[in-house]
Amino acid sequence: MPSFSDGFPVRVRGAFLGLGGLALGLCLASCGTPAKTLTGPSHRLNQGKTSDKPIFATTRWLLAASAWKLVQSDSAAARLLNQPDNVLIVRRAIPVGWHGQAIESFTSFGAFQSAVAHNTLVPGVVGVGYDNESWSLTPSAERSNPARYESAFAALAHTRHLQYWQLGNLGASPGGRVHGASFATAVDLQVQSSERTPARYSALVRRLSYQARALRESVAIFAGLSTNPPPGIPVTATTLLQDVRATQKVVDGYWLNIPSNHSRACPRCGPQNPGVAIALLNQLTQATASDSNTATAAPAFTVRNHQRALWILAAAHFAQVVEDPPVQALLSTGTVYEPLSDRQSPSHLLPVVPTVVFHSASVFAQTLAHQALPQDTGAVLYDNERYATTPTQEQRSPLQYDNLVAREAHQRHLVSICDLVEPDRLPFTARTPRQEVPACDIIGLNTVQQAERNTPLYAQKVREAVQIIRTVRPNATVLAGLSTNPAGPPVTPGELAADIQATRTWVNGYWLNVPAPGVGCPGCHDPEPSVLEQALQIIEAHPEKN
Repeated sequence: MPSFSDGFPVRVRGAFLGLGGLALGLCLASCGTPAKTLTGPSHRLNQGKTSDKPIFATTRWLLAASAWKLVQSDSAAARLLNQPDNVLIVRRAIPVGWHGQAIESFTSFGAFQSAVAHNTLVPGVVGVGYDNESWSLTPSAERSNPARYESAFAALAHTRHLQYWQLGNLGASPGGRVHGASFATAVDLQVQSSERTPARYSALVRRLSYQARALRESVAIFAGLSTNPPPGIPVTATTLLQDVRATQKVVDGYWLNIPSNHSRACPRCGPQNPGVAIALLNQLTQATASDSNTATAAPAFTVRNHQRALWILAAAHFAQVVEDPPVQALLSTGTVYEPLSDRQSPSHLLPVVPTVVFHSASVFAQTLAHQALPQDTGAVLYDNERYATTPTQEQRSPLQYDNLVAREAHQRHLVSICDLVEPDRLPFTARTPRQEVPACDIIGLNTVQQAERNTPLYAQKVREAVQIIRTVRPNATVLAGLSTNPAGPPVTPGELAADIQATRTWVNGYWLNVPAPGVGCPGCHDPEPSVLEQALQIIEAHPEKN
């Protein structure tokens, strides 16, 4: 894709960068007898929430019985939390008057085994959680081999017809911090330490949610929120509300933590502060009431398998395209990846996944070695086209370097993005699907842009490319490329909108290009962001079309 740098090499902290990708891992089969179904909506990869109810009204809550005890005296907090779809973590018994579901949590597999053997599980729980963390509460053997014990814990839970909840985020492989999602009804994302910076919190939640649902599409996602996370710096209810607003369409709910700084579980936490939780819940109650009084929002824009769309749009023209309210409304229902240079910050117009671009695998490796990636990076894009900044060897062996960068990205739990390898870049005898389909999490279709003035031809080329990819990777995430000024005569907003509507059921989203003359597109005309803005306005006006 030529448009990410819009005419100049993209940098991160002074280094020239490029792109990379890798499949997050095969979805592991669930073990044992299926557990009880989790009440409430089941969300697939990037699908988000599709209810017509106010967004906060569909948010689910997970909290410990100790936290419930601290907030239940507040009537607004109690009304919001004590609902059938919410889940309480209990130790000895389900509190009298609790109307939601309950699970029992264990910090070690051995403790769960013992409870099963001695029939001492809390009566009435629908599931069990495994909170395996880098702390003394989890035995060292389990900390050193989390994947093995997560699998064993889930298998034992399923033999007892119990849901398995992955509550800890140890770095198991495959799957990294969310490996347990492979077997789980729900997974918690321990992202509390980033909550003081909503942009970073949002990027981390979106990255980990993507990875968890790549392992198990139906897994429910709960993001962690804490009233007093380590290292003890206070957090406000207003900041937590910003975190929720930035991620509410990505996750199913939140684990509301009110830890004690005198406990072994969080010795570095600040003083316990239930008032922050009560204030947050009151603000959410008010927001829900306000949303209920507004008109029902337009239907979300969906793509293949009725999932919410993924979008890629570079920072250079991001504001010019997205500042229009209808376009913001359209893109905010999906997930947006924003490629950035070192001179740019993530957009505040809507939540985005900050994305770093590399034109060289060796530069990517050097950047990782020097720990030069920005902390909020959620994705890497390896753009190894015929650029002067892409080494000759990488141009000659595109798939090899796609997969190399993909592995490195995967090891660091980053979403990876790259193009389908064009057949003319391969020896004639190597032009097979397995030589063309990289292992990236997200695969872009670049060459289809040249057909976008002819919608039937564009649709044909997209469908052919998707079929090639899915013969190798049936569940691959594929984005079709669209350009505001491909080679040749001008393209119109109506043509781009027609291309999207003609192909949306085959792909997972769109790679939106506003190229400018430069290293990425030497033959391009001046950028035309208004063409893309108008095309998206057309789509936003008719999002329900399929």
